[in-house]
Amino acid sequence: MDPIPLKQLHWECPQEIFSFNHTNEIEPPNEIIGQASALESIKIGTEISSPGYNIFITGLVGTGRKTMVYKYLRSLISSFPPELEDILYFYNFDTPDEPLAFKVKAGQGKALMIALNDFAENIEDFISTNFRANVYFENLLVLEQQQKQEETDIFNNLNDTVKQYGFEWSQSSQDPTKLILVPLVEGKPIDFNELSNLASEDKITTDQLNEIKEKKDKLEKVITSSLNEVRIMKNKHQEQQEQLDRKIAEPLTNLIFEDLKKITDSDQVQVALDRIKNFILDNIPKWKLLTQDINNKQLWQDLKPVIINKLKTNLAVDNSTKKEAPIIIENSPTESNLFGTVELSEQGDKNHLNVKPGSFLKAHRGFLLIDAYELLQSNETWQRFKRTLKTGRLEISPIATPYSVRGYLRPHPIKIEVKVILIGKEEIYSALFMKDPEFSKIFKIKANFVNHMPLTNDNLLKYAEFTSLISKRDKLLPFDPSSIVAICEYGYRLAGGQQRISTEFGKISDLIKQSNYWQKQIDPQAKIVTTQAVKLALEKKRERHTHLEREIHKLIQDEIIKLNLSGKKIGQINGLTILEDEETLMGFPVRITASTSPGKKGVISIDRESELSGEIHTKGIMIINGFLRQKYAKNFPLSLQASICFEQTYNLIDGDSATCAEICALLSSITQIPIYQNFAITGSADQYGNVQAVGGINEKIEGFYYICKMKNINDGSVIIPRDNLQNLQLNDQVLEEVKNHKFKIFPVSKIDQIIELISGCQAGEIDYQPEGLINFNREVMQSLKKMSEIVYPPEKEF
Repeated sequence: MDPIPLKQLHWECPQEIFSFNHTNEIEPPNEIIGQASALESIKIGTEISSPGYNIFITGLVGTGRKTMVYKYLRSLISSFPPELEDILYFYNFDTPDEPLAFKVKAGQGKALMIALNDFAENIEDFISTNFRANVYFENLLVLEQQQKQEETDIFNNLNDTVKQYGFEWSQSSQDPTKLILVPLVEGKPIDFNELSNLASEDKITTDQLNEIKEKKDKLEKVITSSLNEVRIMKNKHQEQQEQLDRKIAEPLTNLIFEDLKKITDSDQVQVALDRIKNFILDNIPKWKLLTQDINNKQLWQDLKPVIINKLKTNLAVDNSTKKEAPIIIENSPTESNLFGTVELSEQGDKNHLNVKPGSFLKAHRGFLLIDAYELLQSNETWQRFKRTLKTGRLEISPIATPYSVRGYLRPHPIKIEVKVILIGKEEIYSALFMKDPEFSKIFKIKANFVNHMPLTNDNLLKYAEFTSLISKRDKLLPFDPSSIVAICEYGYRLAGGQQRISTEFGKISDLIKQSNYWQKQIDPQAKIVTTQAVKLALEKKRERHTHLEREIHKLIQDEIIKLNLSGKKIGQINGLTILEDEETLMGFPVRITASTSPGKKGVISIDRESELSGEIHTKGIMIINGFLRQKYAKNFPLSLQASICFEQTYNLIDGDSATCAEICALLSSITQIPIYQNFAITGSADQYGNVQAVGGINEKIEGFYYICKMKNINDGSVIIPRDNLQNLQLNDQVLEEVKNHKFKIFPVSKIDQIIELISGCQAGEIDYQPEGLINFNREVMQSLKKMSEIVYPPEKEF
């Protein structure tokens, strides 16, 4: 079998399609590249206003989903004028712990907030202004004179009654400030204590004494009635004064609030302003007294902030300067960040001015982008999120803490219009779709961002346009056509070949920026980026992310990890495996061994028995059992006890890409035919011996190449599935060794082809034995048949 020709190991981008000298000569793209289907889905979701038409975006990280969605939404909303609204919170005079929320046209909220809050801050000046006019003092003087006259009349009438009853007022000997009633006897005032003495001396009769006492009792009732009359009179005059205060304040108050009402056409806000106005008029007499009485100065200073807060409005969402619908990106979707909260004021209490909007409120009549994984970190947040989307009503509540000892504030729910776009992996979408019955009702549109697009000249030119965009935006050097070729070839490898090129423009953008950096390191005076800088950027990037690879190479170099790369061995072959970090895939050879004997357990994996293999690898072991029965043991029971092991691996093994290598090691052990150790094998297989494609093919080949190079092996060879030919995009180092015939790559589609390469024998048919040659498959069948006869010996004939 011939190895793969050099030209099939690497796709070369045709440089002739780039008819420019450098990327400054071409215009950046005016569209999102390679995502037509996803963009159409987003457009449908944004244009259908019915409930539930929110959008879930899937696709691999690195395709620039969030950036592209934001850019695309901007292009959509620029085509139609938004009807934006401001959102205000007012004090609720009826239920103080439930602030009122109102929506007004964009711009009206800010204007109203400035005017109303300025009025509130100057409430003391407003109070004093109302009570400076002469007309107020004239009316107040009339009221005071009326009160004084009425009070005088009451006390004059009382004094007349006192005289009629034969009493007069006198100072108390115990308290000179107190007046007491003293009876008159023969025109002279007599103390009550002396009356008893006069009666005992028979100077007055008992009847006279009793009459005086009766008159005193009646007179005390008259006094009480008169004092109550005075109290009622004073209350009446207090009410008259308050009515006067209200009447005096009403014209200016009405004028101010009529001007405030002109700011907005919201009926609800008009009612709220009327409620504030009535609150002012109802309380202004009390406030006036507090501001004018120096003895109440401290009381007024304590009360003033509370009054001001009740008069103010809280502009929670201000769209006065916005020309387009809001697009809010919430990177940390906690409850408070999403739904808003109520914070403590400086005084330690909670009021409507401390209502803080979350992303939902900020995105009203616009779009809200959220990372699905971050959102799902809290089930409580997810449930509240769904409830908000289902009802279309936002409820804001304070975050409960161990120190939340004050009153609980719960603003009125507010109707919101938000188009939510969740961005997450396909696995998240599938899990939600299958396990959450409410999910499909609130996310009716799915947009999938693919990580590749067809390999066409038009799309290659778009790579050049994208490079122009990044270089101009970030003020980088322009790129020449050769550098664009290298970038396109990198994009081809990212996409896994197959006539596709990657749309992971986050990674392409990084390569562009790093290439610019390395070009300046190569030549500080450079005016243009060349292919040398792009290749150096790729090489340096790999170096930064292959610390683990270097550690393993050192262990192999020191023969701590043992590999055989020359000669022949029985029951042993080199498989290929992949390790990865956040940025890089790394391929490594791994020694796979097999041990066999007669028995009934079949093929087992030592890694599986040690709980070091995953489900897919376990499936591969079961396929091997099926392959042996199907190909070699149709006419006798498979009586084999075999173990397969990935030697010196201690991490979890999963996948079925080593199935072909495991089969070959197993067959070598069964037949005791040695196999060449300069080969490494990767490939999945089915029960009929067909070799199937695997992932990470370039990294696996390159990984084996690096080991061969380190060990000075000049005849290293890799066997790969023929179906992986379309994925090949090997680096320059491997290509150079292939060109010099020091490294070979063989494509296979059958296990038999691998057998012939690694054993030097014909695979052959199990029922035919060519003379003088080893028929490998027949050897396998005969070895298995002997094992079967040992386990199930034929019955003896008598």
